[in-house]
Amino acid sequence: MIWLAPEFRAAFGESLRSMADVFAISGRVYRAPPGVNRRTLRFERAGHGYFLKLHWGVGWREIVKNLAAFRLPVLGARSEWRALRRLQQLHVETMRLAAYGWLGFNPARLRSFIVTRELADCISLEDYCADWLRKPPPPSHKRRLIRRLAHITRTLHENGVNHRDYYLCHFLLQQPWDGSEAGLHLFLIDLHRVQQRARTPQRWRVKDLAALYFSALHCGLSRRDLLRFVRDYSPTGLQQLRAREAQFWRAVEAKAQQLDRSRPIPRLEQAPVLELAQGGGTLEQLKAVRTLPGKRTAALARWRGQPVFVKIFQDPRRRRRHWQREIDGLQAMHEAGVLCPRILHAGAVASGNWPLLILERIEPAKSFLFAWQQSWNKRDRLFWLECLVDLVAQHHAAGLCQTDPHLENFLVAGDRLYTLDGAGVHRQEQPIDVAGSLDNLALVLAQLLPEHDRWVGAMAERYARSRAWAQAPRGQELLVRVRSARAQRWREYRPKLLRECSEFAALHHPYGFQVVRRSLASGAMWRLLAAPDASFDDPQRALKLGNTCTLWRAEVEGRELAVKRYNVKSFWHGVKLSLRPSRADISWNNGNLLRFHGIPTPLPIALVKQRRGPWRTLSYYISQYLPGEDALRWFSSPVVPWEEKQRMAQSIADLLSQLQALGIAHGDLKASNILITGNRPVLLDLDALRRYRSRRRFARAWERDRQRFRRNWSGEPELQRLFDSVLGGSAAPANRRDGE
Repeated sequence: MIWLAPEFRAAFGESLRSMADVFAISGRVYRAPPGVNRRTLRFERAGHGYFLKLHWGVGWREIVKNLAAFRLPVLGARSEWRALRRLQQLHVETMRLAAYGWLGFNPARLRSFIVTRELADCISLEDYCADWLRKPPPPSHKRRLIRRLAHITRTLHENGVNHRDYYLCHFLLQQPWDGSEAGLHLFLIDLHRVQQRARTPQRWRVKDLAALYFSALHCGLSRRDLLRFVRDYSPTGLQQLRAREAQFWRAVEAKAQQLDRSRPIPRLEQAPVLELAQGGGTLEQLKAVRTLPGKRTAALARWRGQPVFVKIFQDPRRRRRHWQREIDGLQAMHEAGVLCPRILHAGAVASGNWPLLILERIEPAKSFLFAWQQSWNKRDRLFWLECLVDLVAQHHAAGLCQTDPHLENFLVAGDRLYTLDGAGVHRQEQPIDVAGSLDNLALVLAQLLPEHDRWVGAMAERYARSRAWAQAPRGQELLVRVRSARAQRWREYRPKLLRECSEFAALHHPYGFQVVRRSLASGAMWRLLAAPDASFDDPQRALKLGNTCTLWRAEVEGRELAVKRYNVKSFWHGVKLSLRPSRADISWNNGNLLRFHGIPTPLPIALVKQRRGPWRTLSYYISQYLPGEDALRWFSSPVVPWEEKQRMAQSIADLLSQLQALGIAHGDLKASNILITGNRPVLLDLDALRRYRSRRRFARAWERDRQRFRRNWSGEPELQRLFDSVLGGSAAPANRRDGE
């Protein structure tokens, strides 16, 4: 069925008679969302502009997803066609319908379209209000717009209509507008998700109003402006409203604030320029260096001609508190004589009213963590570790305690060491006592890998000299505190592996879950995570073809990856898997556990879990691909000199000693699960790896691992004797009981 308005029929004549003719129309594509069978384009006929929206089937997956959420799916253009007709009946200005049609009966493959007349000389209300903070409009203009918005919203909701995308950007204001009531024409667009009922449920009223409030949060509206909207929307006066609908409006505000938490810094990526409020000037050449989603962004920029470091606080509820805490911490360190960046400006972003701090940029400089990992040799590391301990002692002597002393919060510039994070600094009048000092020093040293614990005793003596203590704490006492702090760090770090944070980006949806390292979360990477099997397009890429799992090599933007898919062998196998963590989950957790403790393993990059309703289907563990040869082949090769085999056997023994010290058993310690790459051993196949709390159970698991490893060399007595000599003849239990 195809319906054409008279003017549209005259423009096309007899050339538009079937759905194929409609789909053949060409024009400028305005929107074509990836993975959605919908496209919007603009074209011209007979001197007029039109917008054509094409739908060609949403698929059963989308239908099931909506039905599972107890809502009706949008199957095509019919919803928008019905909404246009309903808005015209309610005398709400909207688009002008020119044509509509549909073809088919299968709801998953229904083809449909809608054509509307272009609204010329219009500007979205979002763009119209964007500069109101710096250049407020005449009060009469603002009040008329608020009144009209409230009237439209009230008309919709009183007549059982809710929009579901009710943002300022979906209102178009006719230009030019002289500010009069008669000349005000405000058109509501984007109606394909509109719902119609006999009465609008409260949850959908809240959603519409919260979306509208969210999009207007940073337009410079006063409290009186908001109350004017409430008065014009509500059928009762404000006095009655306070008693009857206060809870409703609190829900609207809470929902709007929830939406605002994830609002990105405006134009930080697209056009890196920010206007500051109250004459603060302009930030230019913005480049984000660290982002904590919904909470804080740190960036490099230029301000008033000089390079600066910027911290922008975004948490809608606690941003002022965090901003003030940062100021107080930096001022406390400055007063105590601790080297830290100077505050150049404390203000806010004009367009979002986010508090920000502009700090001096210390150049040339590098973070302590980067220098430790990339630049320094053993001698330099020991020297700068002593400098860090001296700095911590200076903090404690001044009554300052850095509660978040990760190594990126310290900056090395020449021969000086700066402290960066003021928000983590707690101040007291007296110097920190002995117990508190040792706990905080242990937290600092716990940022290093366990292999550097051999320096803990020397650092205890260094700290005592810096504090002028008569007696230094025992190295073993401090070492116990360091290990306890490191175990606590892992317990705090582990939940971050499956949620949004500065290191990981996570995506939850009805068909599963995806998490990826944020530094690698490009568009190409998300496309791989959406369909991992699509990367297995060549049998030559296969690394392992098994019934339980399949492993292949993939490539994203020049980076080689190893994709491991854990298969579901049968229906009952799938039911069993749905009742416990997947092996991909276990590999993801274990890979990050080993990396956290400095044990060599391929970098864990992403985790993908697919679901079908309550049942989990496939899961994928994606890690860095490392070229190399497994230990069995490498040691069996006659080309490798015996001296090199001895050196590599000792390296494997050192790796296993690291596992033993942490109470970790691999569970499947075949030689093929140790990769020799870059003249070092790397541990693979982590889905059976486990960290034990019980020393007795660990001792049994460790002995099983050792015996399994010895069996690799049963046919080569010389190699077996070599490994017996470097590994020792018996298993030793873990020497402490850290939490998992």
